[in-house]
Amino acid sequence: MMATLPYGFDGHADTSRPKNQAEAWERLEDVQLSLEKREAVPRELAAWLGEAIHYANRDPAELLRRLGLKNGRGKPAADPDAWLIVGKRICELEDFGLNPDEVQARHTTMSNPEVLRPYGVQPDEVKPMAIGEIAYERMKPEAALDQVDDETFGKFQRSQLQKFRDAYRAACHVAHNPK
Repeated sequence: MMATLPYGFDGHADTSRPKNQAEAWERLEDVQLSLEKREAVPRELAAWLGEAIHYANRDPAELLRRLGLKNGRGKPAADPDAWLIVGKRICELEDFGLNPDEVQARHTTMSNPEVLRPYGVQPDEVKPMAIGEIAYERMKPEAALDQVDDETFGKFQRSQLQKFRDAYRAACHVAHNPK
């Protein structure tokens, strides 16, 4: 169980980073205004500020980055929610495999020479397959990564896909096992 701390801190509140510096300054101004009025800081602001201080580990540059007042190191991610979307897809494939619609689509594609001809596959090279030949079962981790790599057209490196999967599994574990 989470301890109740002064200023309305809530460990379960949204601590997401601001979208831009303007939003970060607005949040800080709201904190300052609450303190000036001797009121409790709103939960989400207290959580955001508390997380930034905690994870900055006494590094002023990191504190500014976590508050959203300074750009992070390196190239920004193309999609900050990619870990959630792609990680979820990988986990679904590992846990449940392809769904029936995907099995049907794969059957249709794999048995239709007209669909495959633009990709260099000749009609005489295509062997008709029955839907039963496409297994509807859990995928091994490597197969799931390969499937998602194909679905995302190689947009992410394999190590990124593994990190997305691990981050999604960790988030699910925390969500289903709160302490």
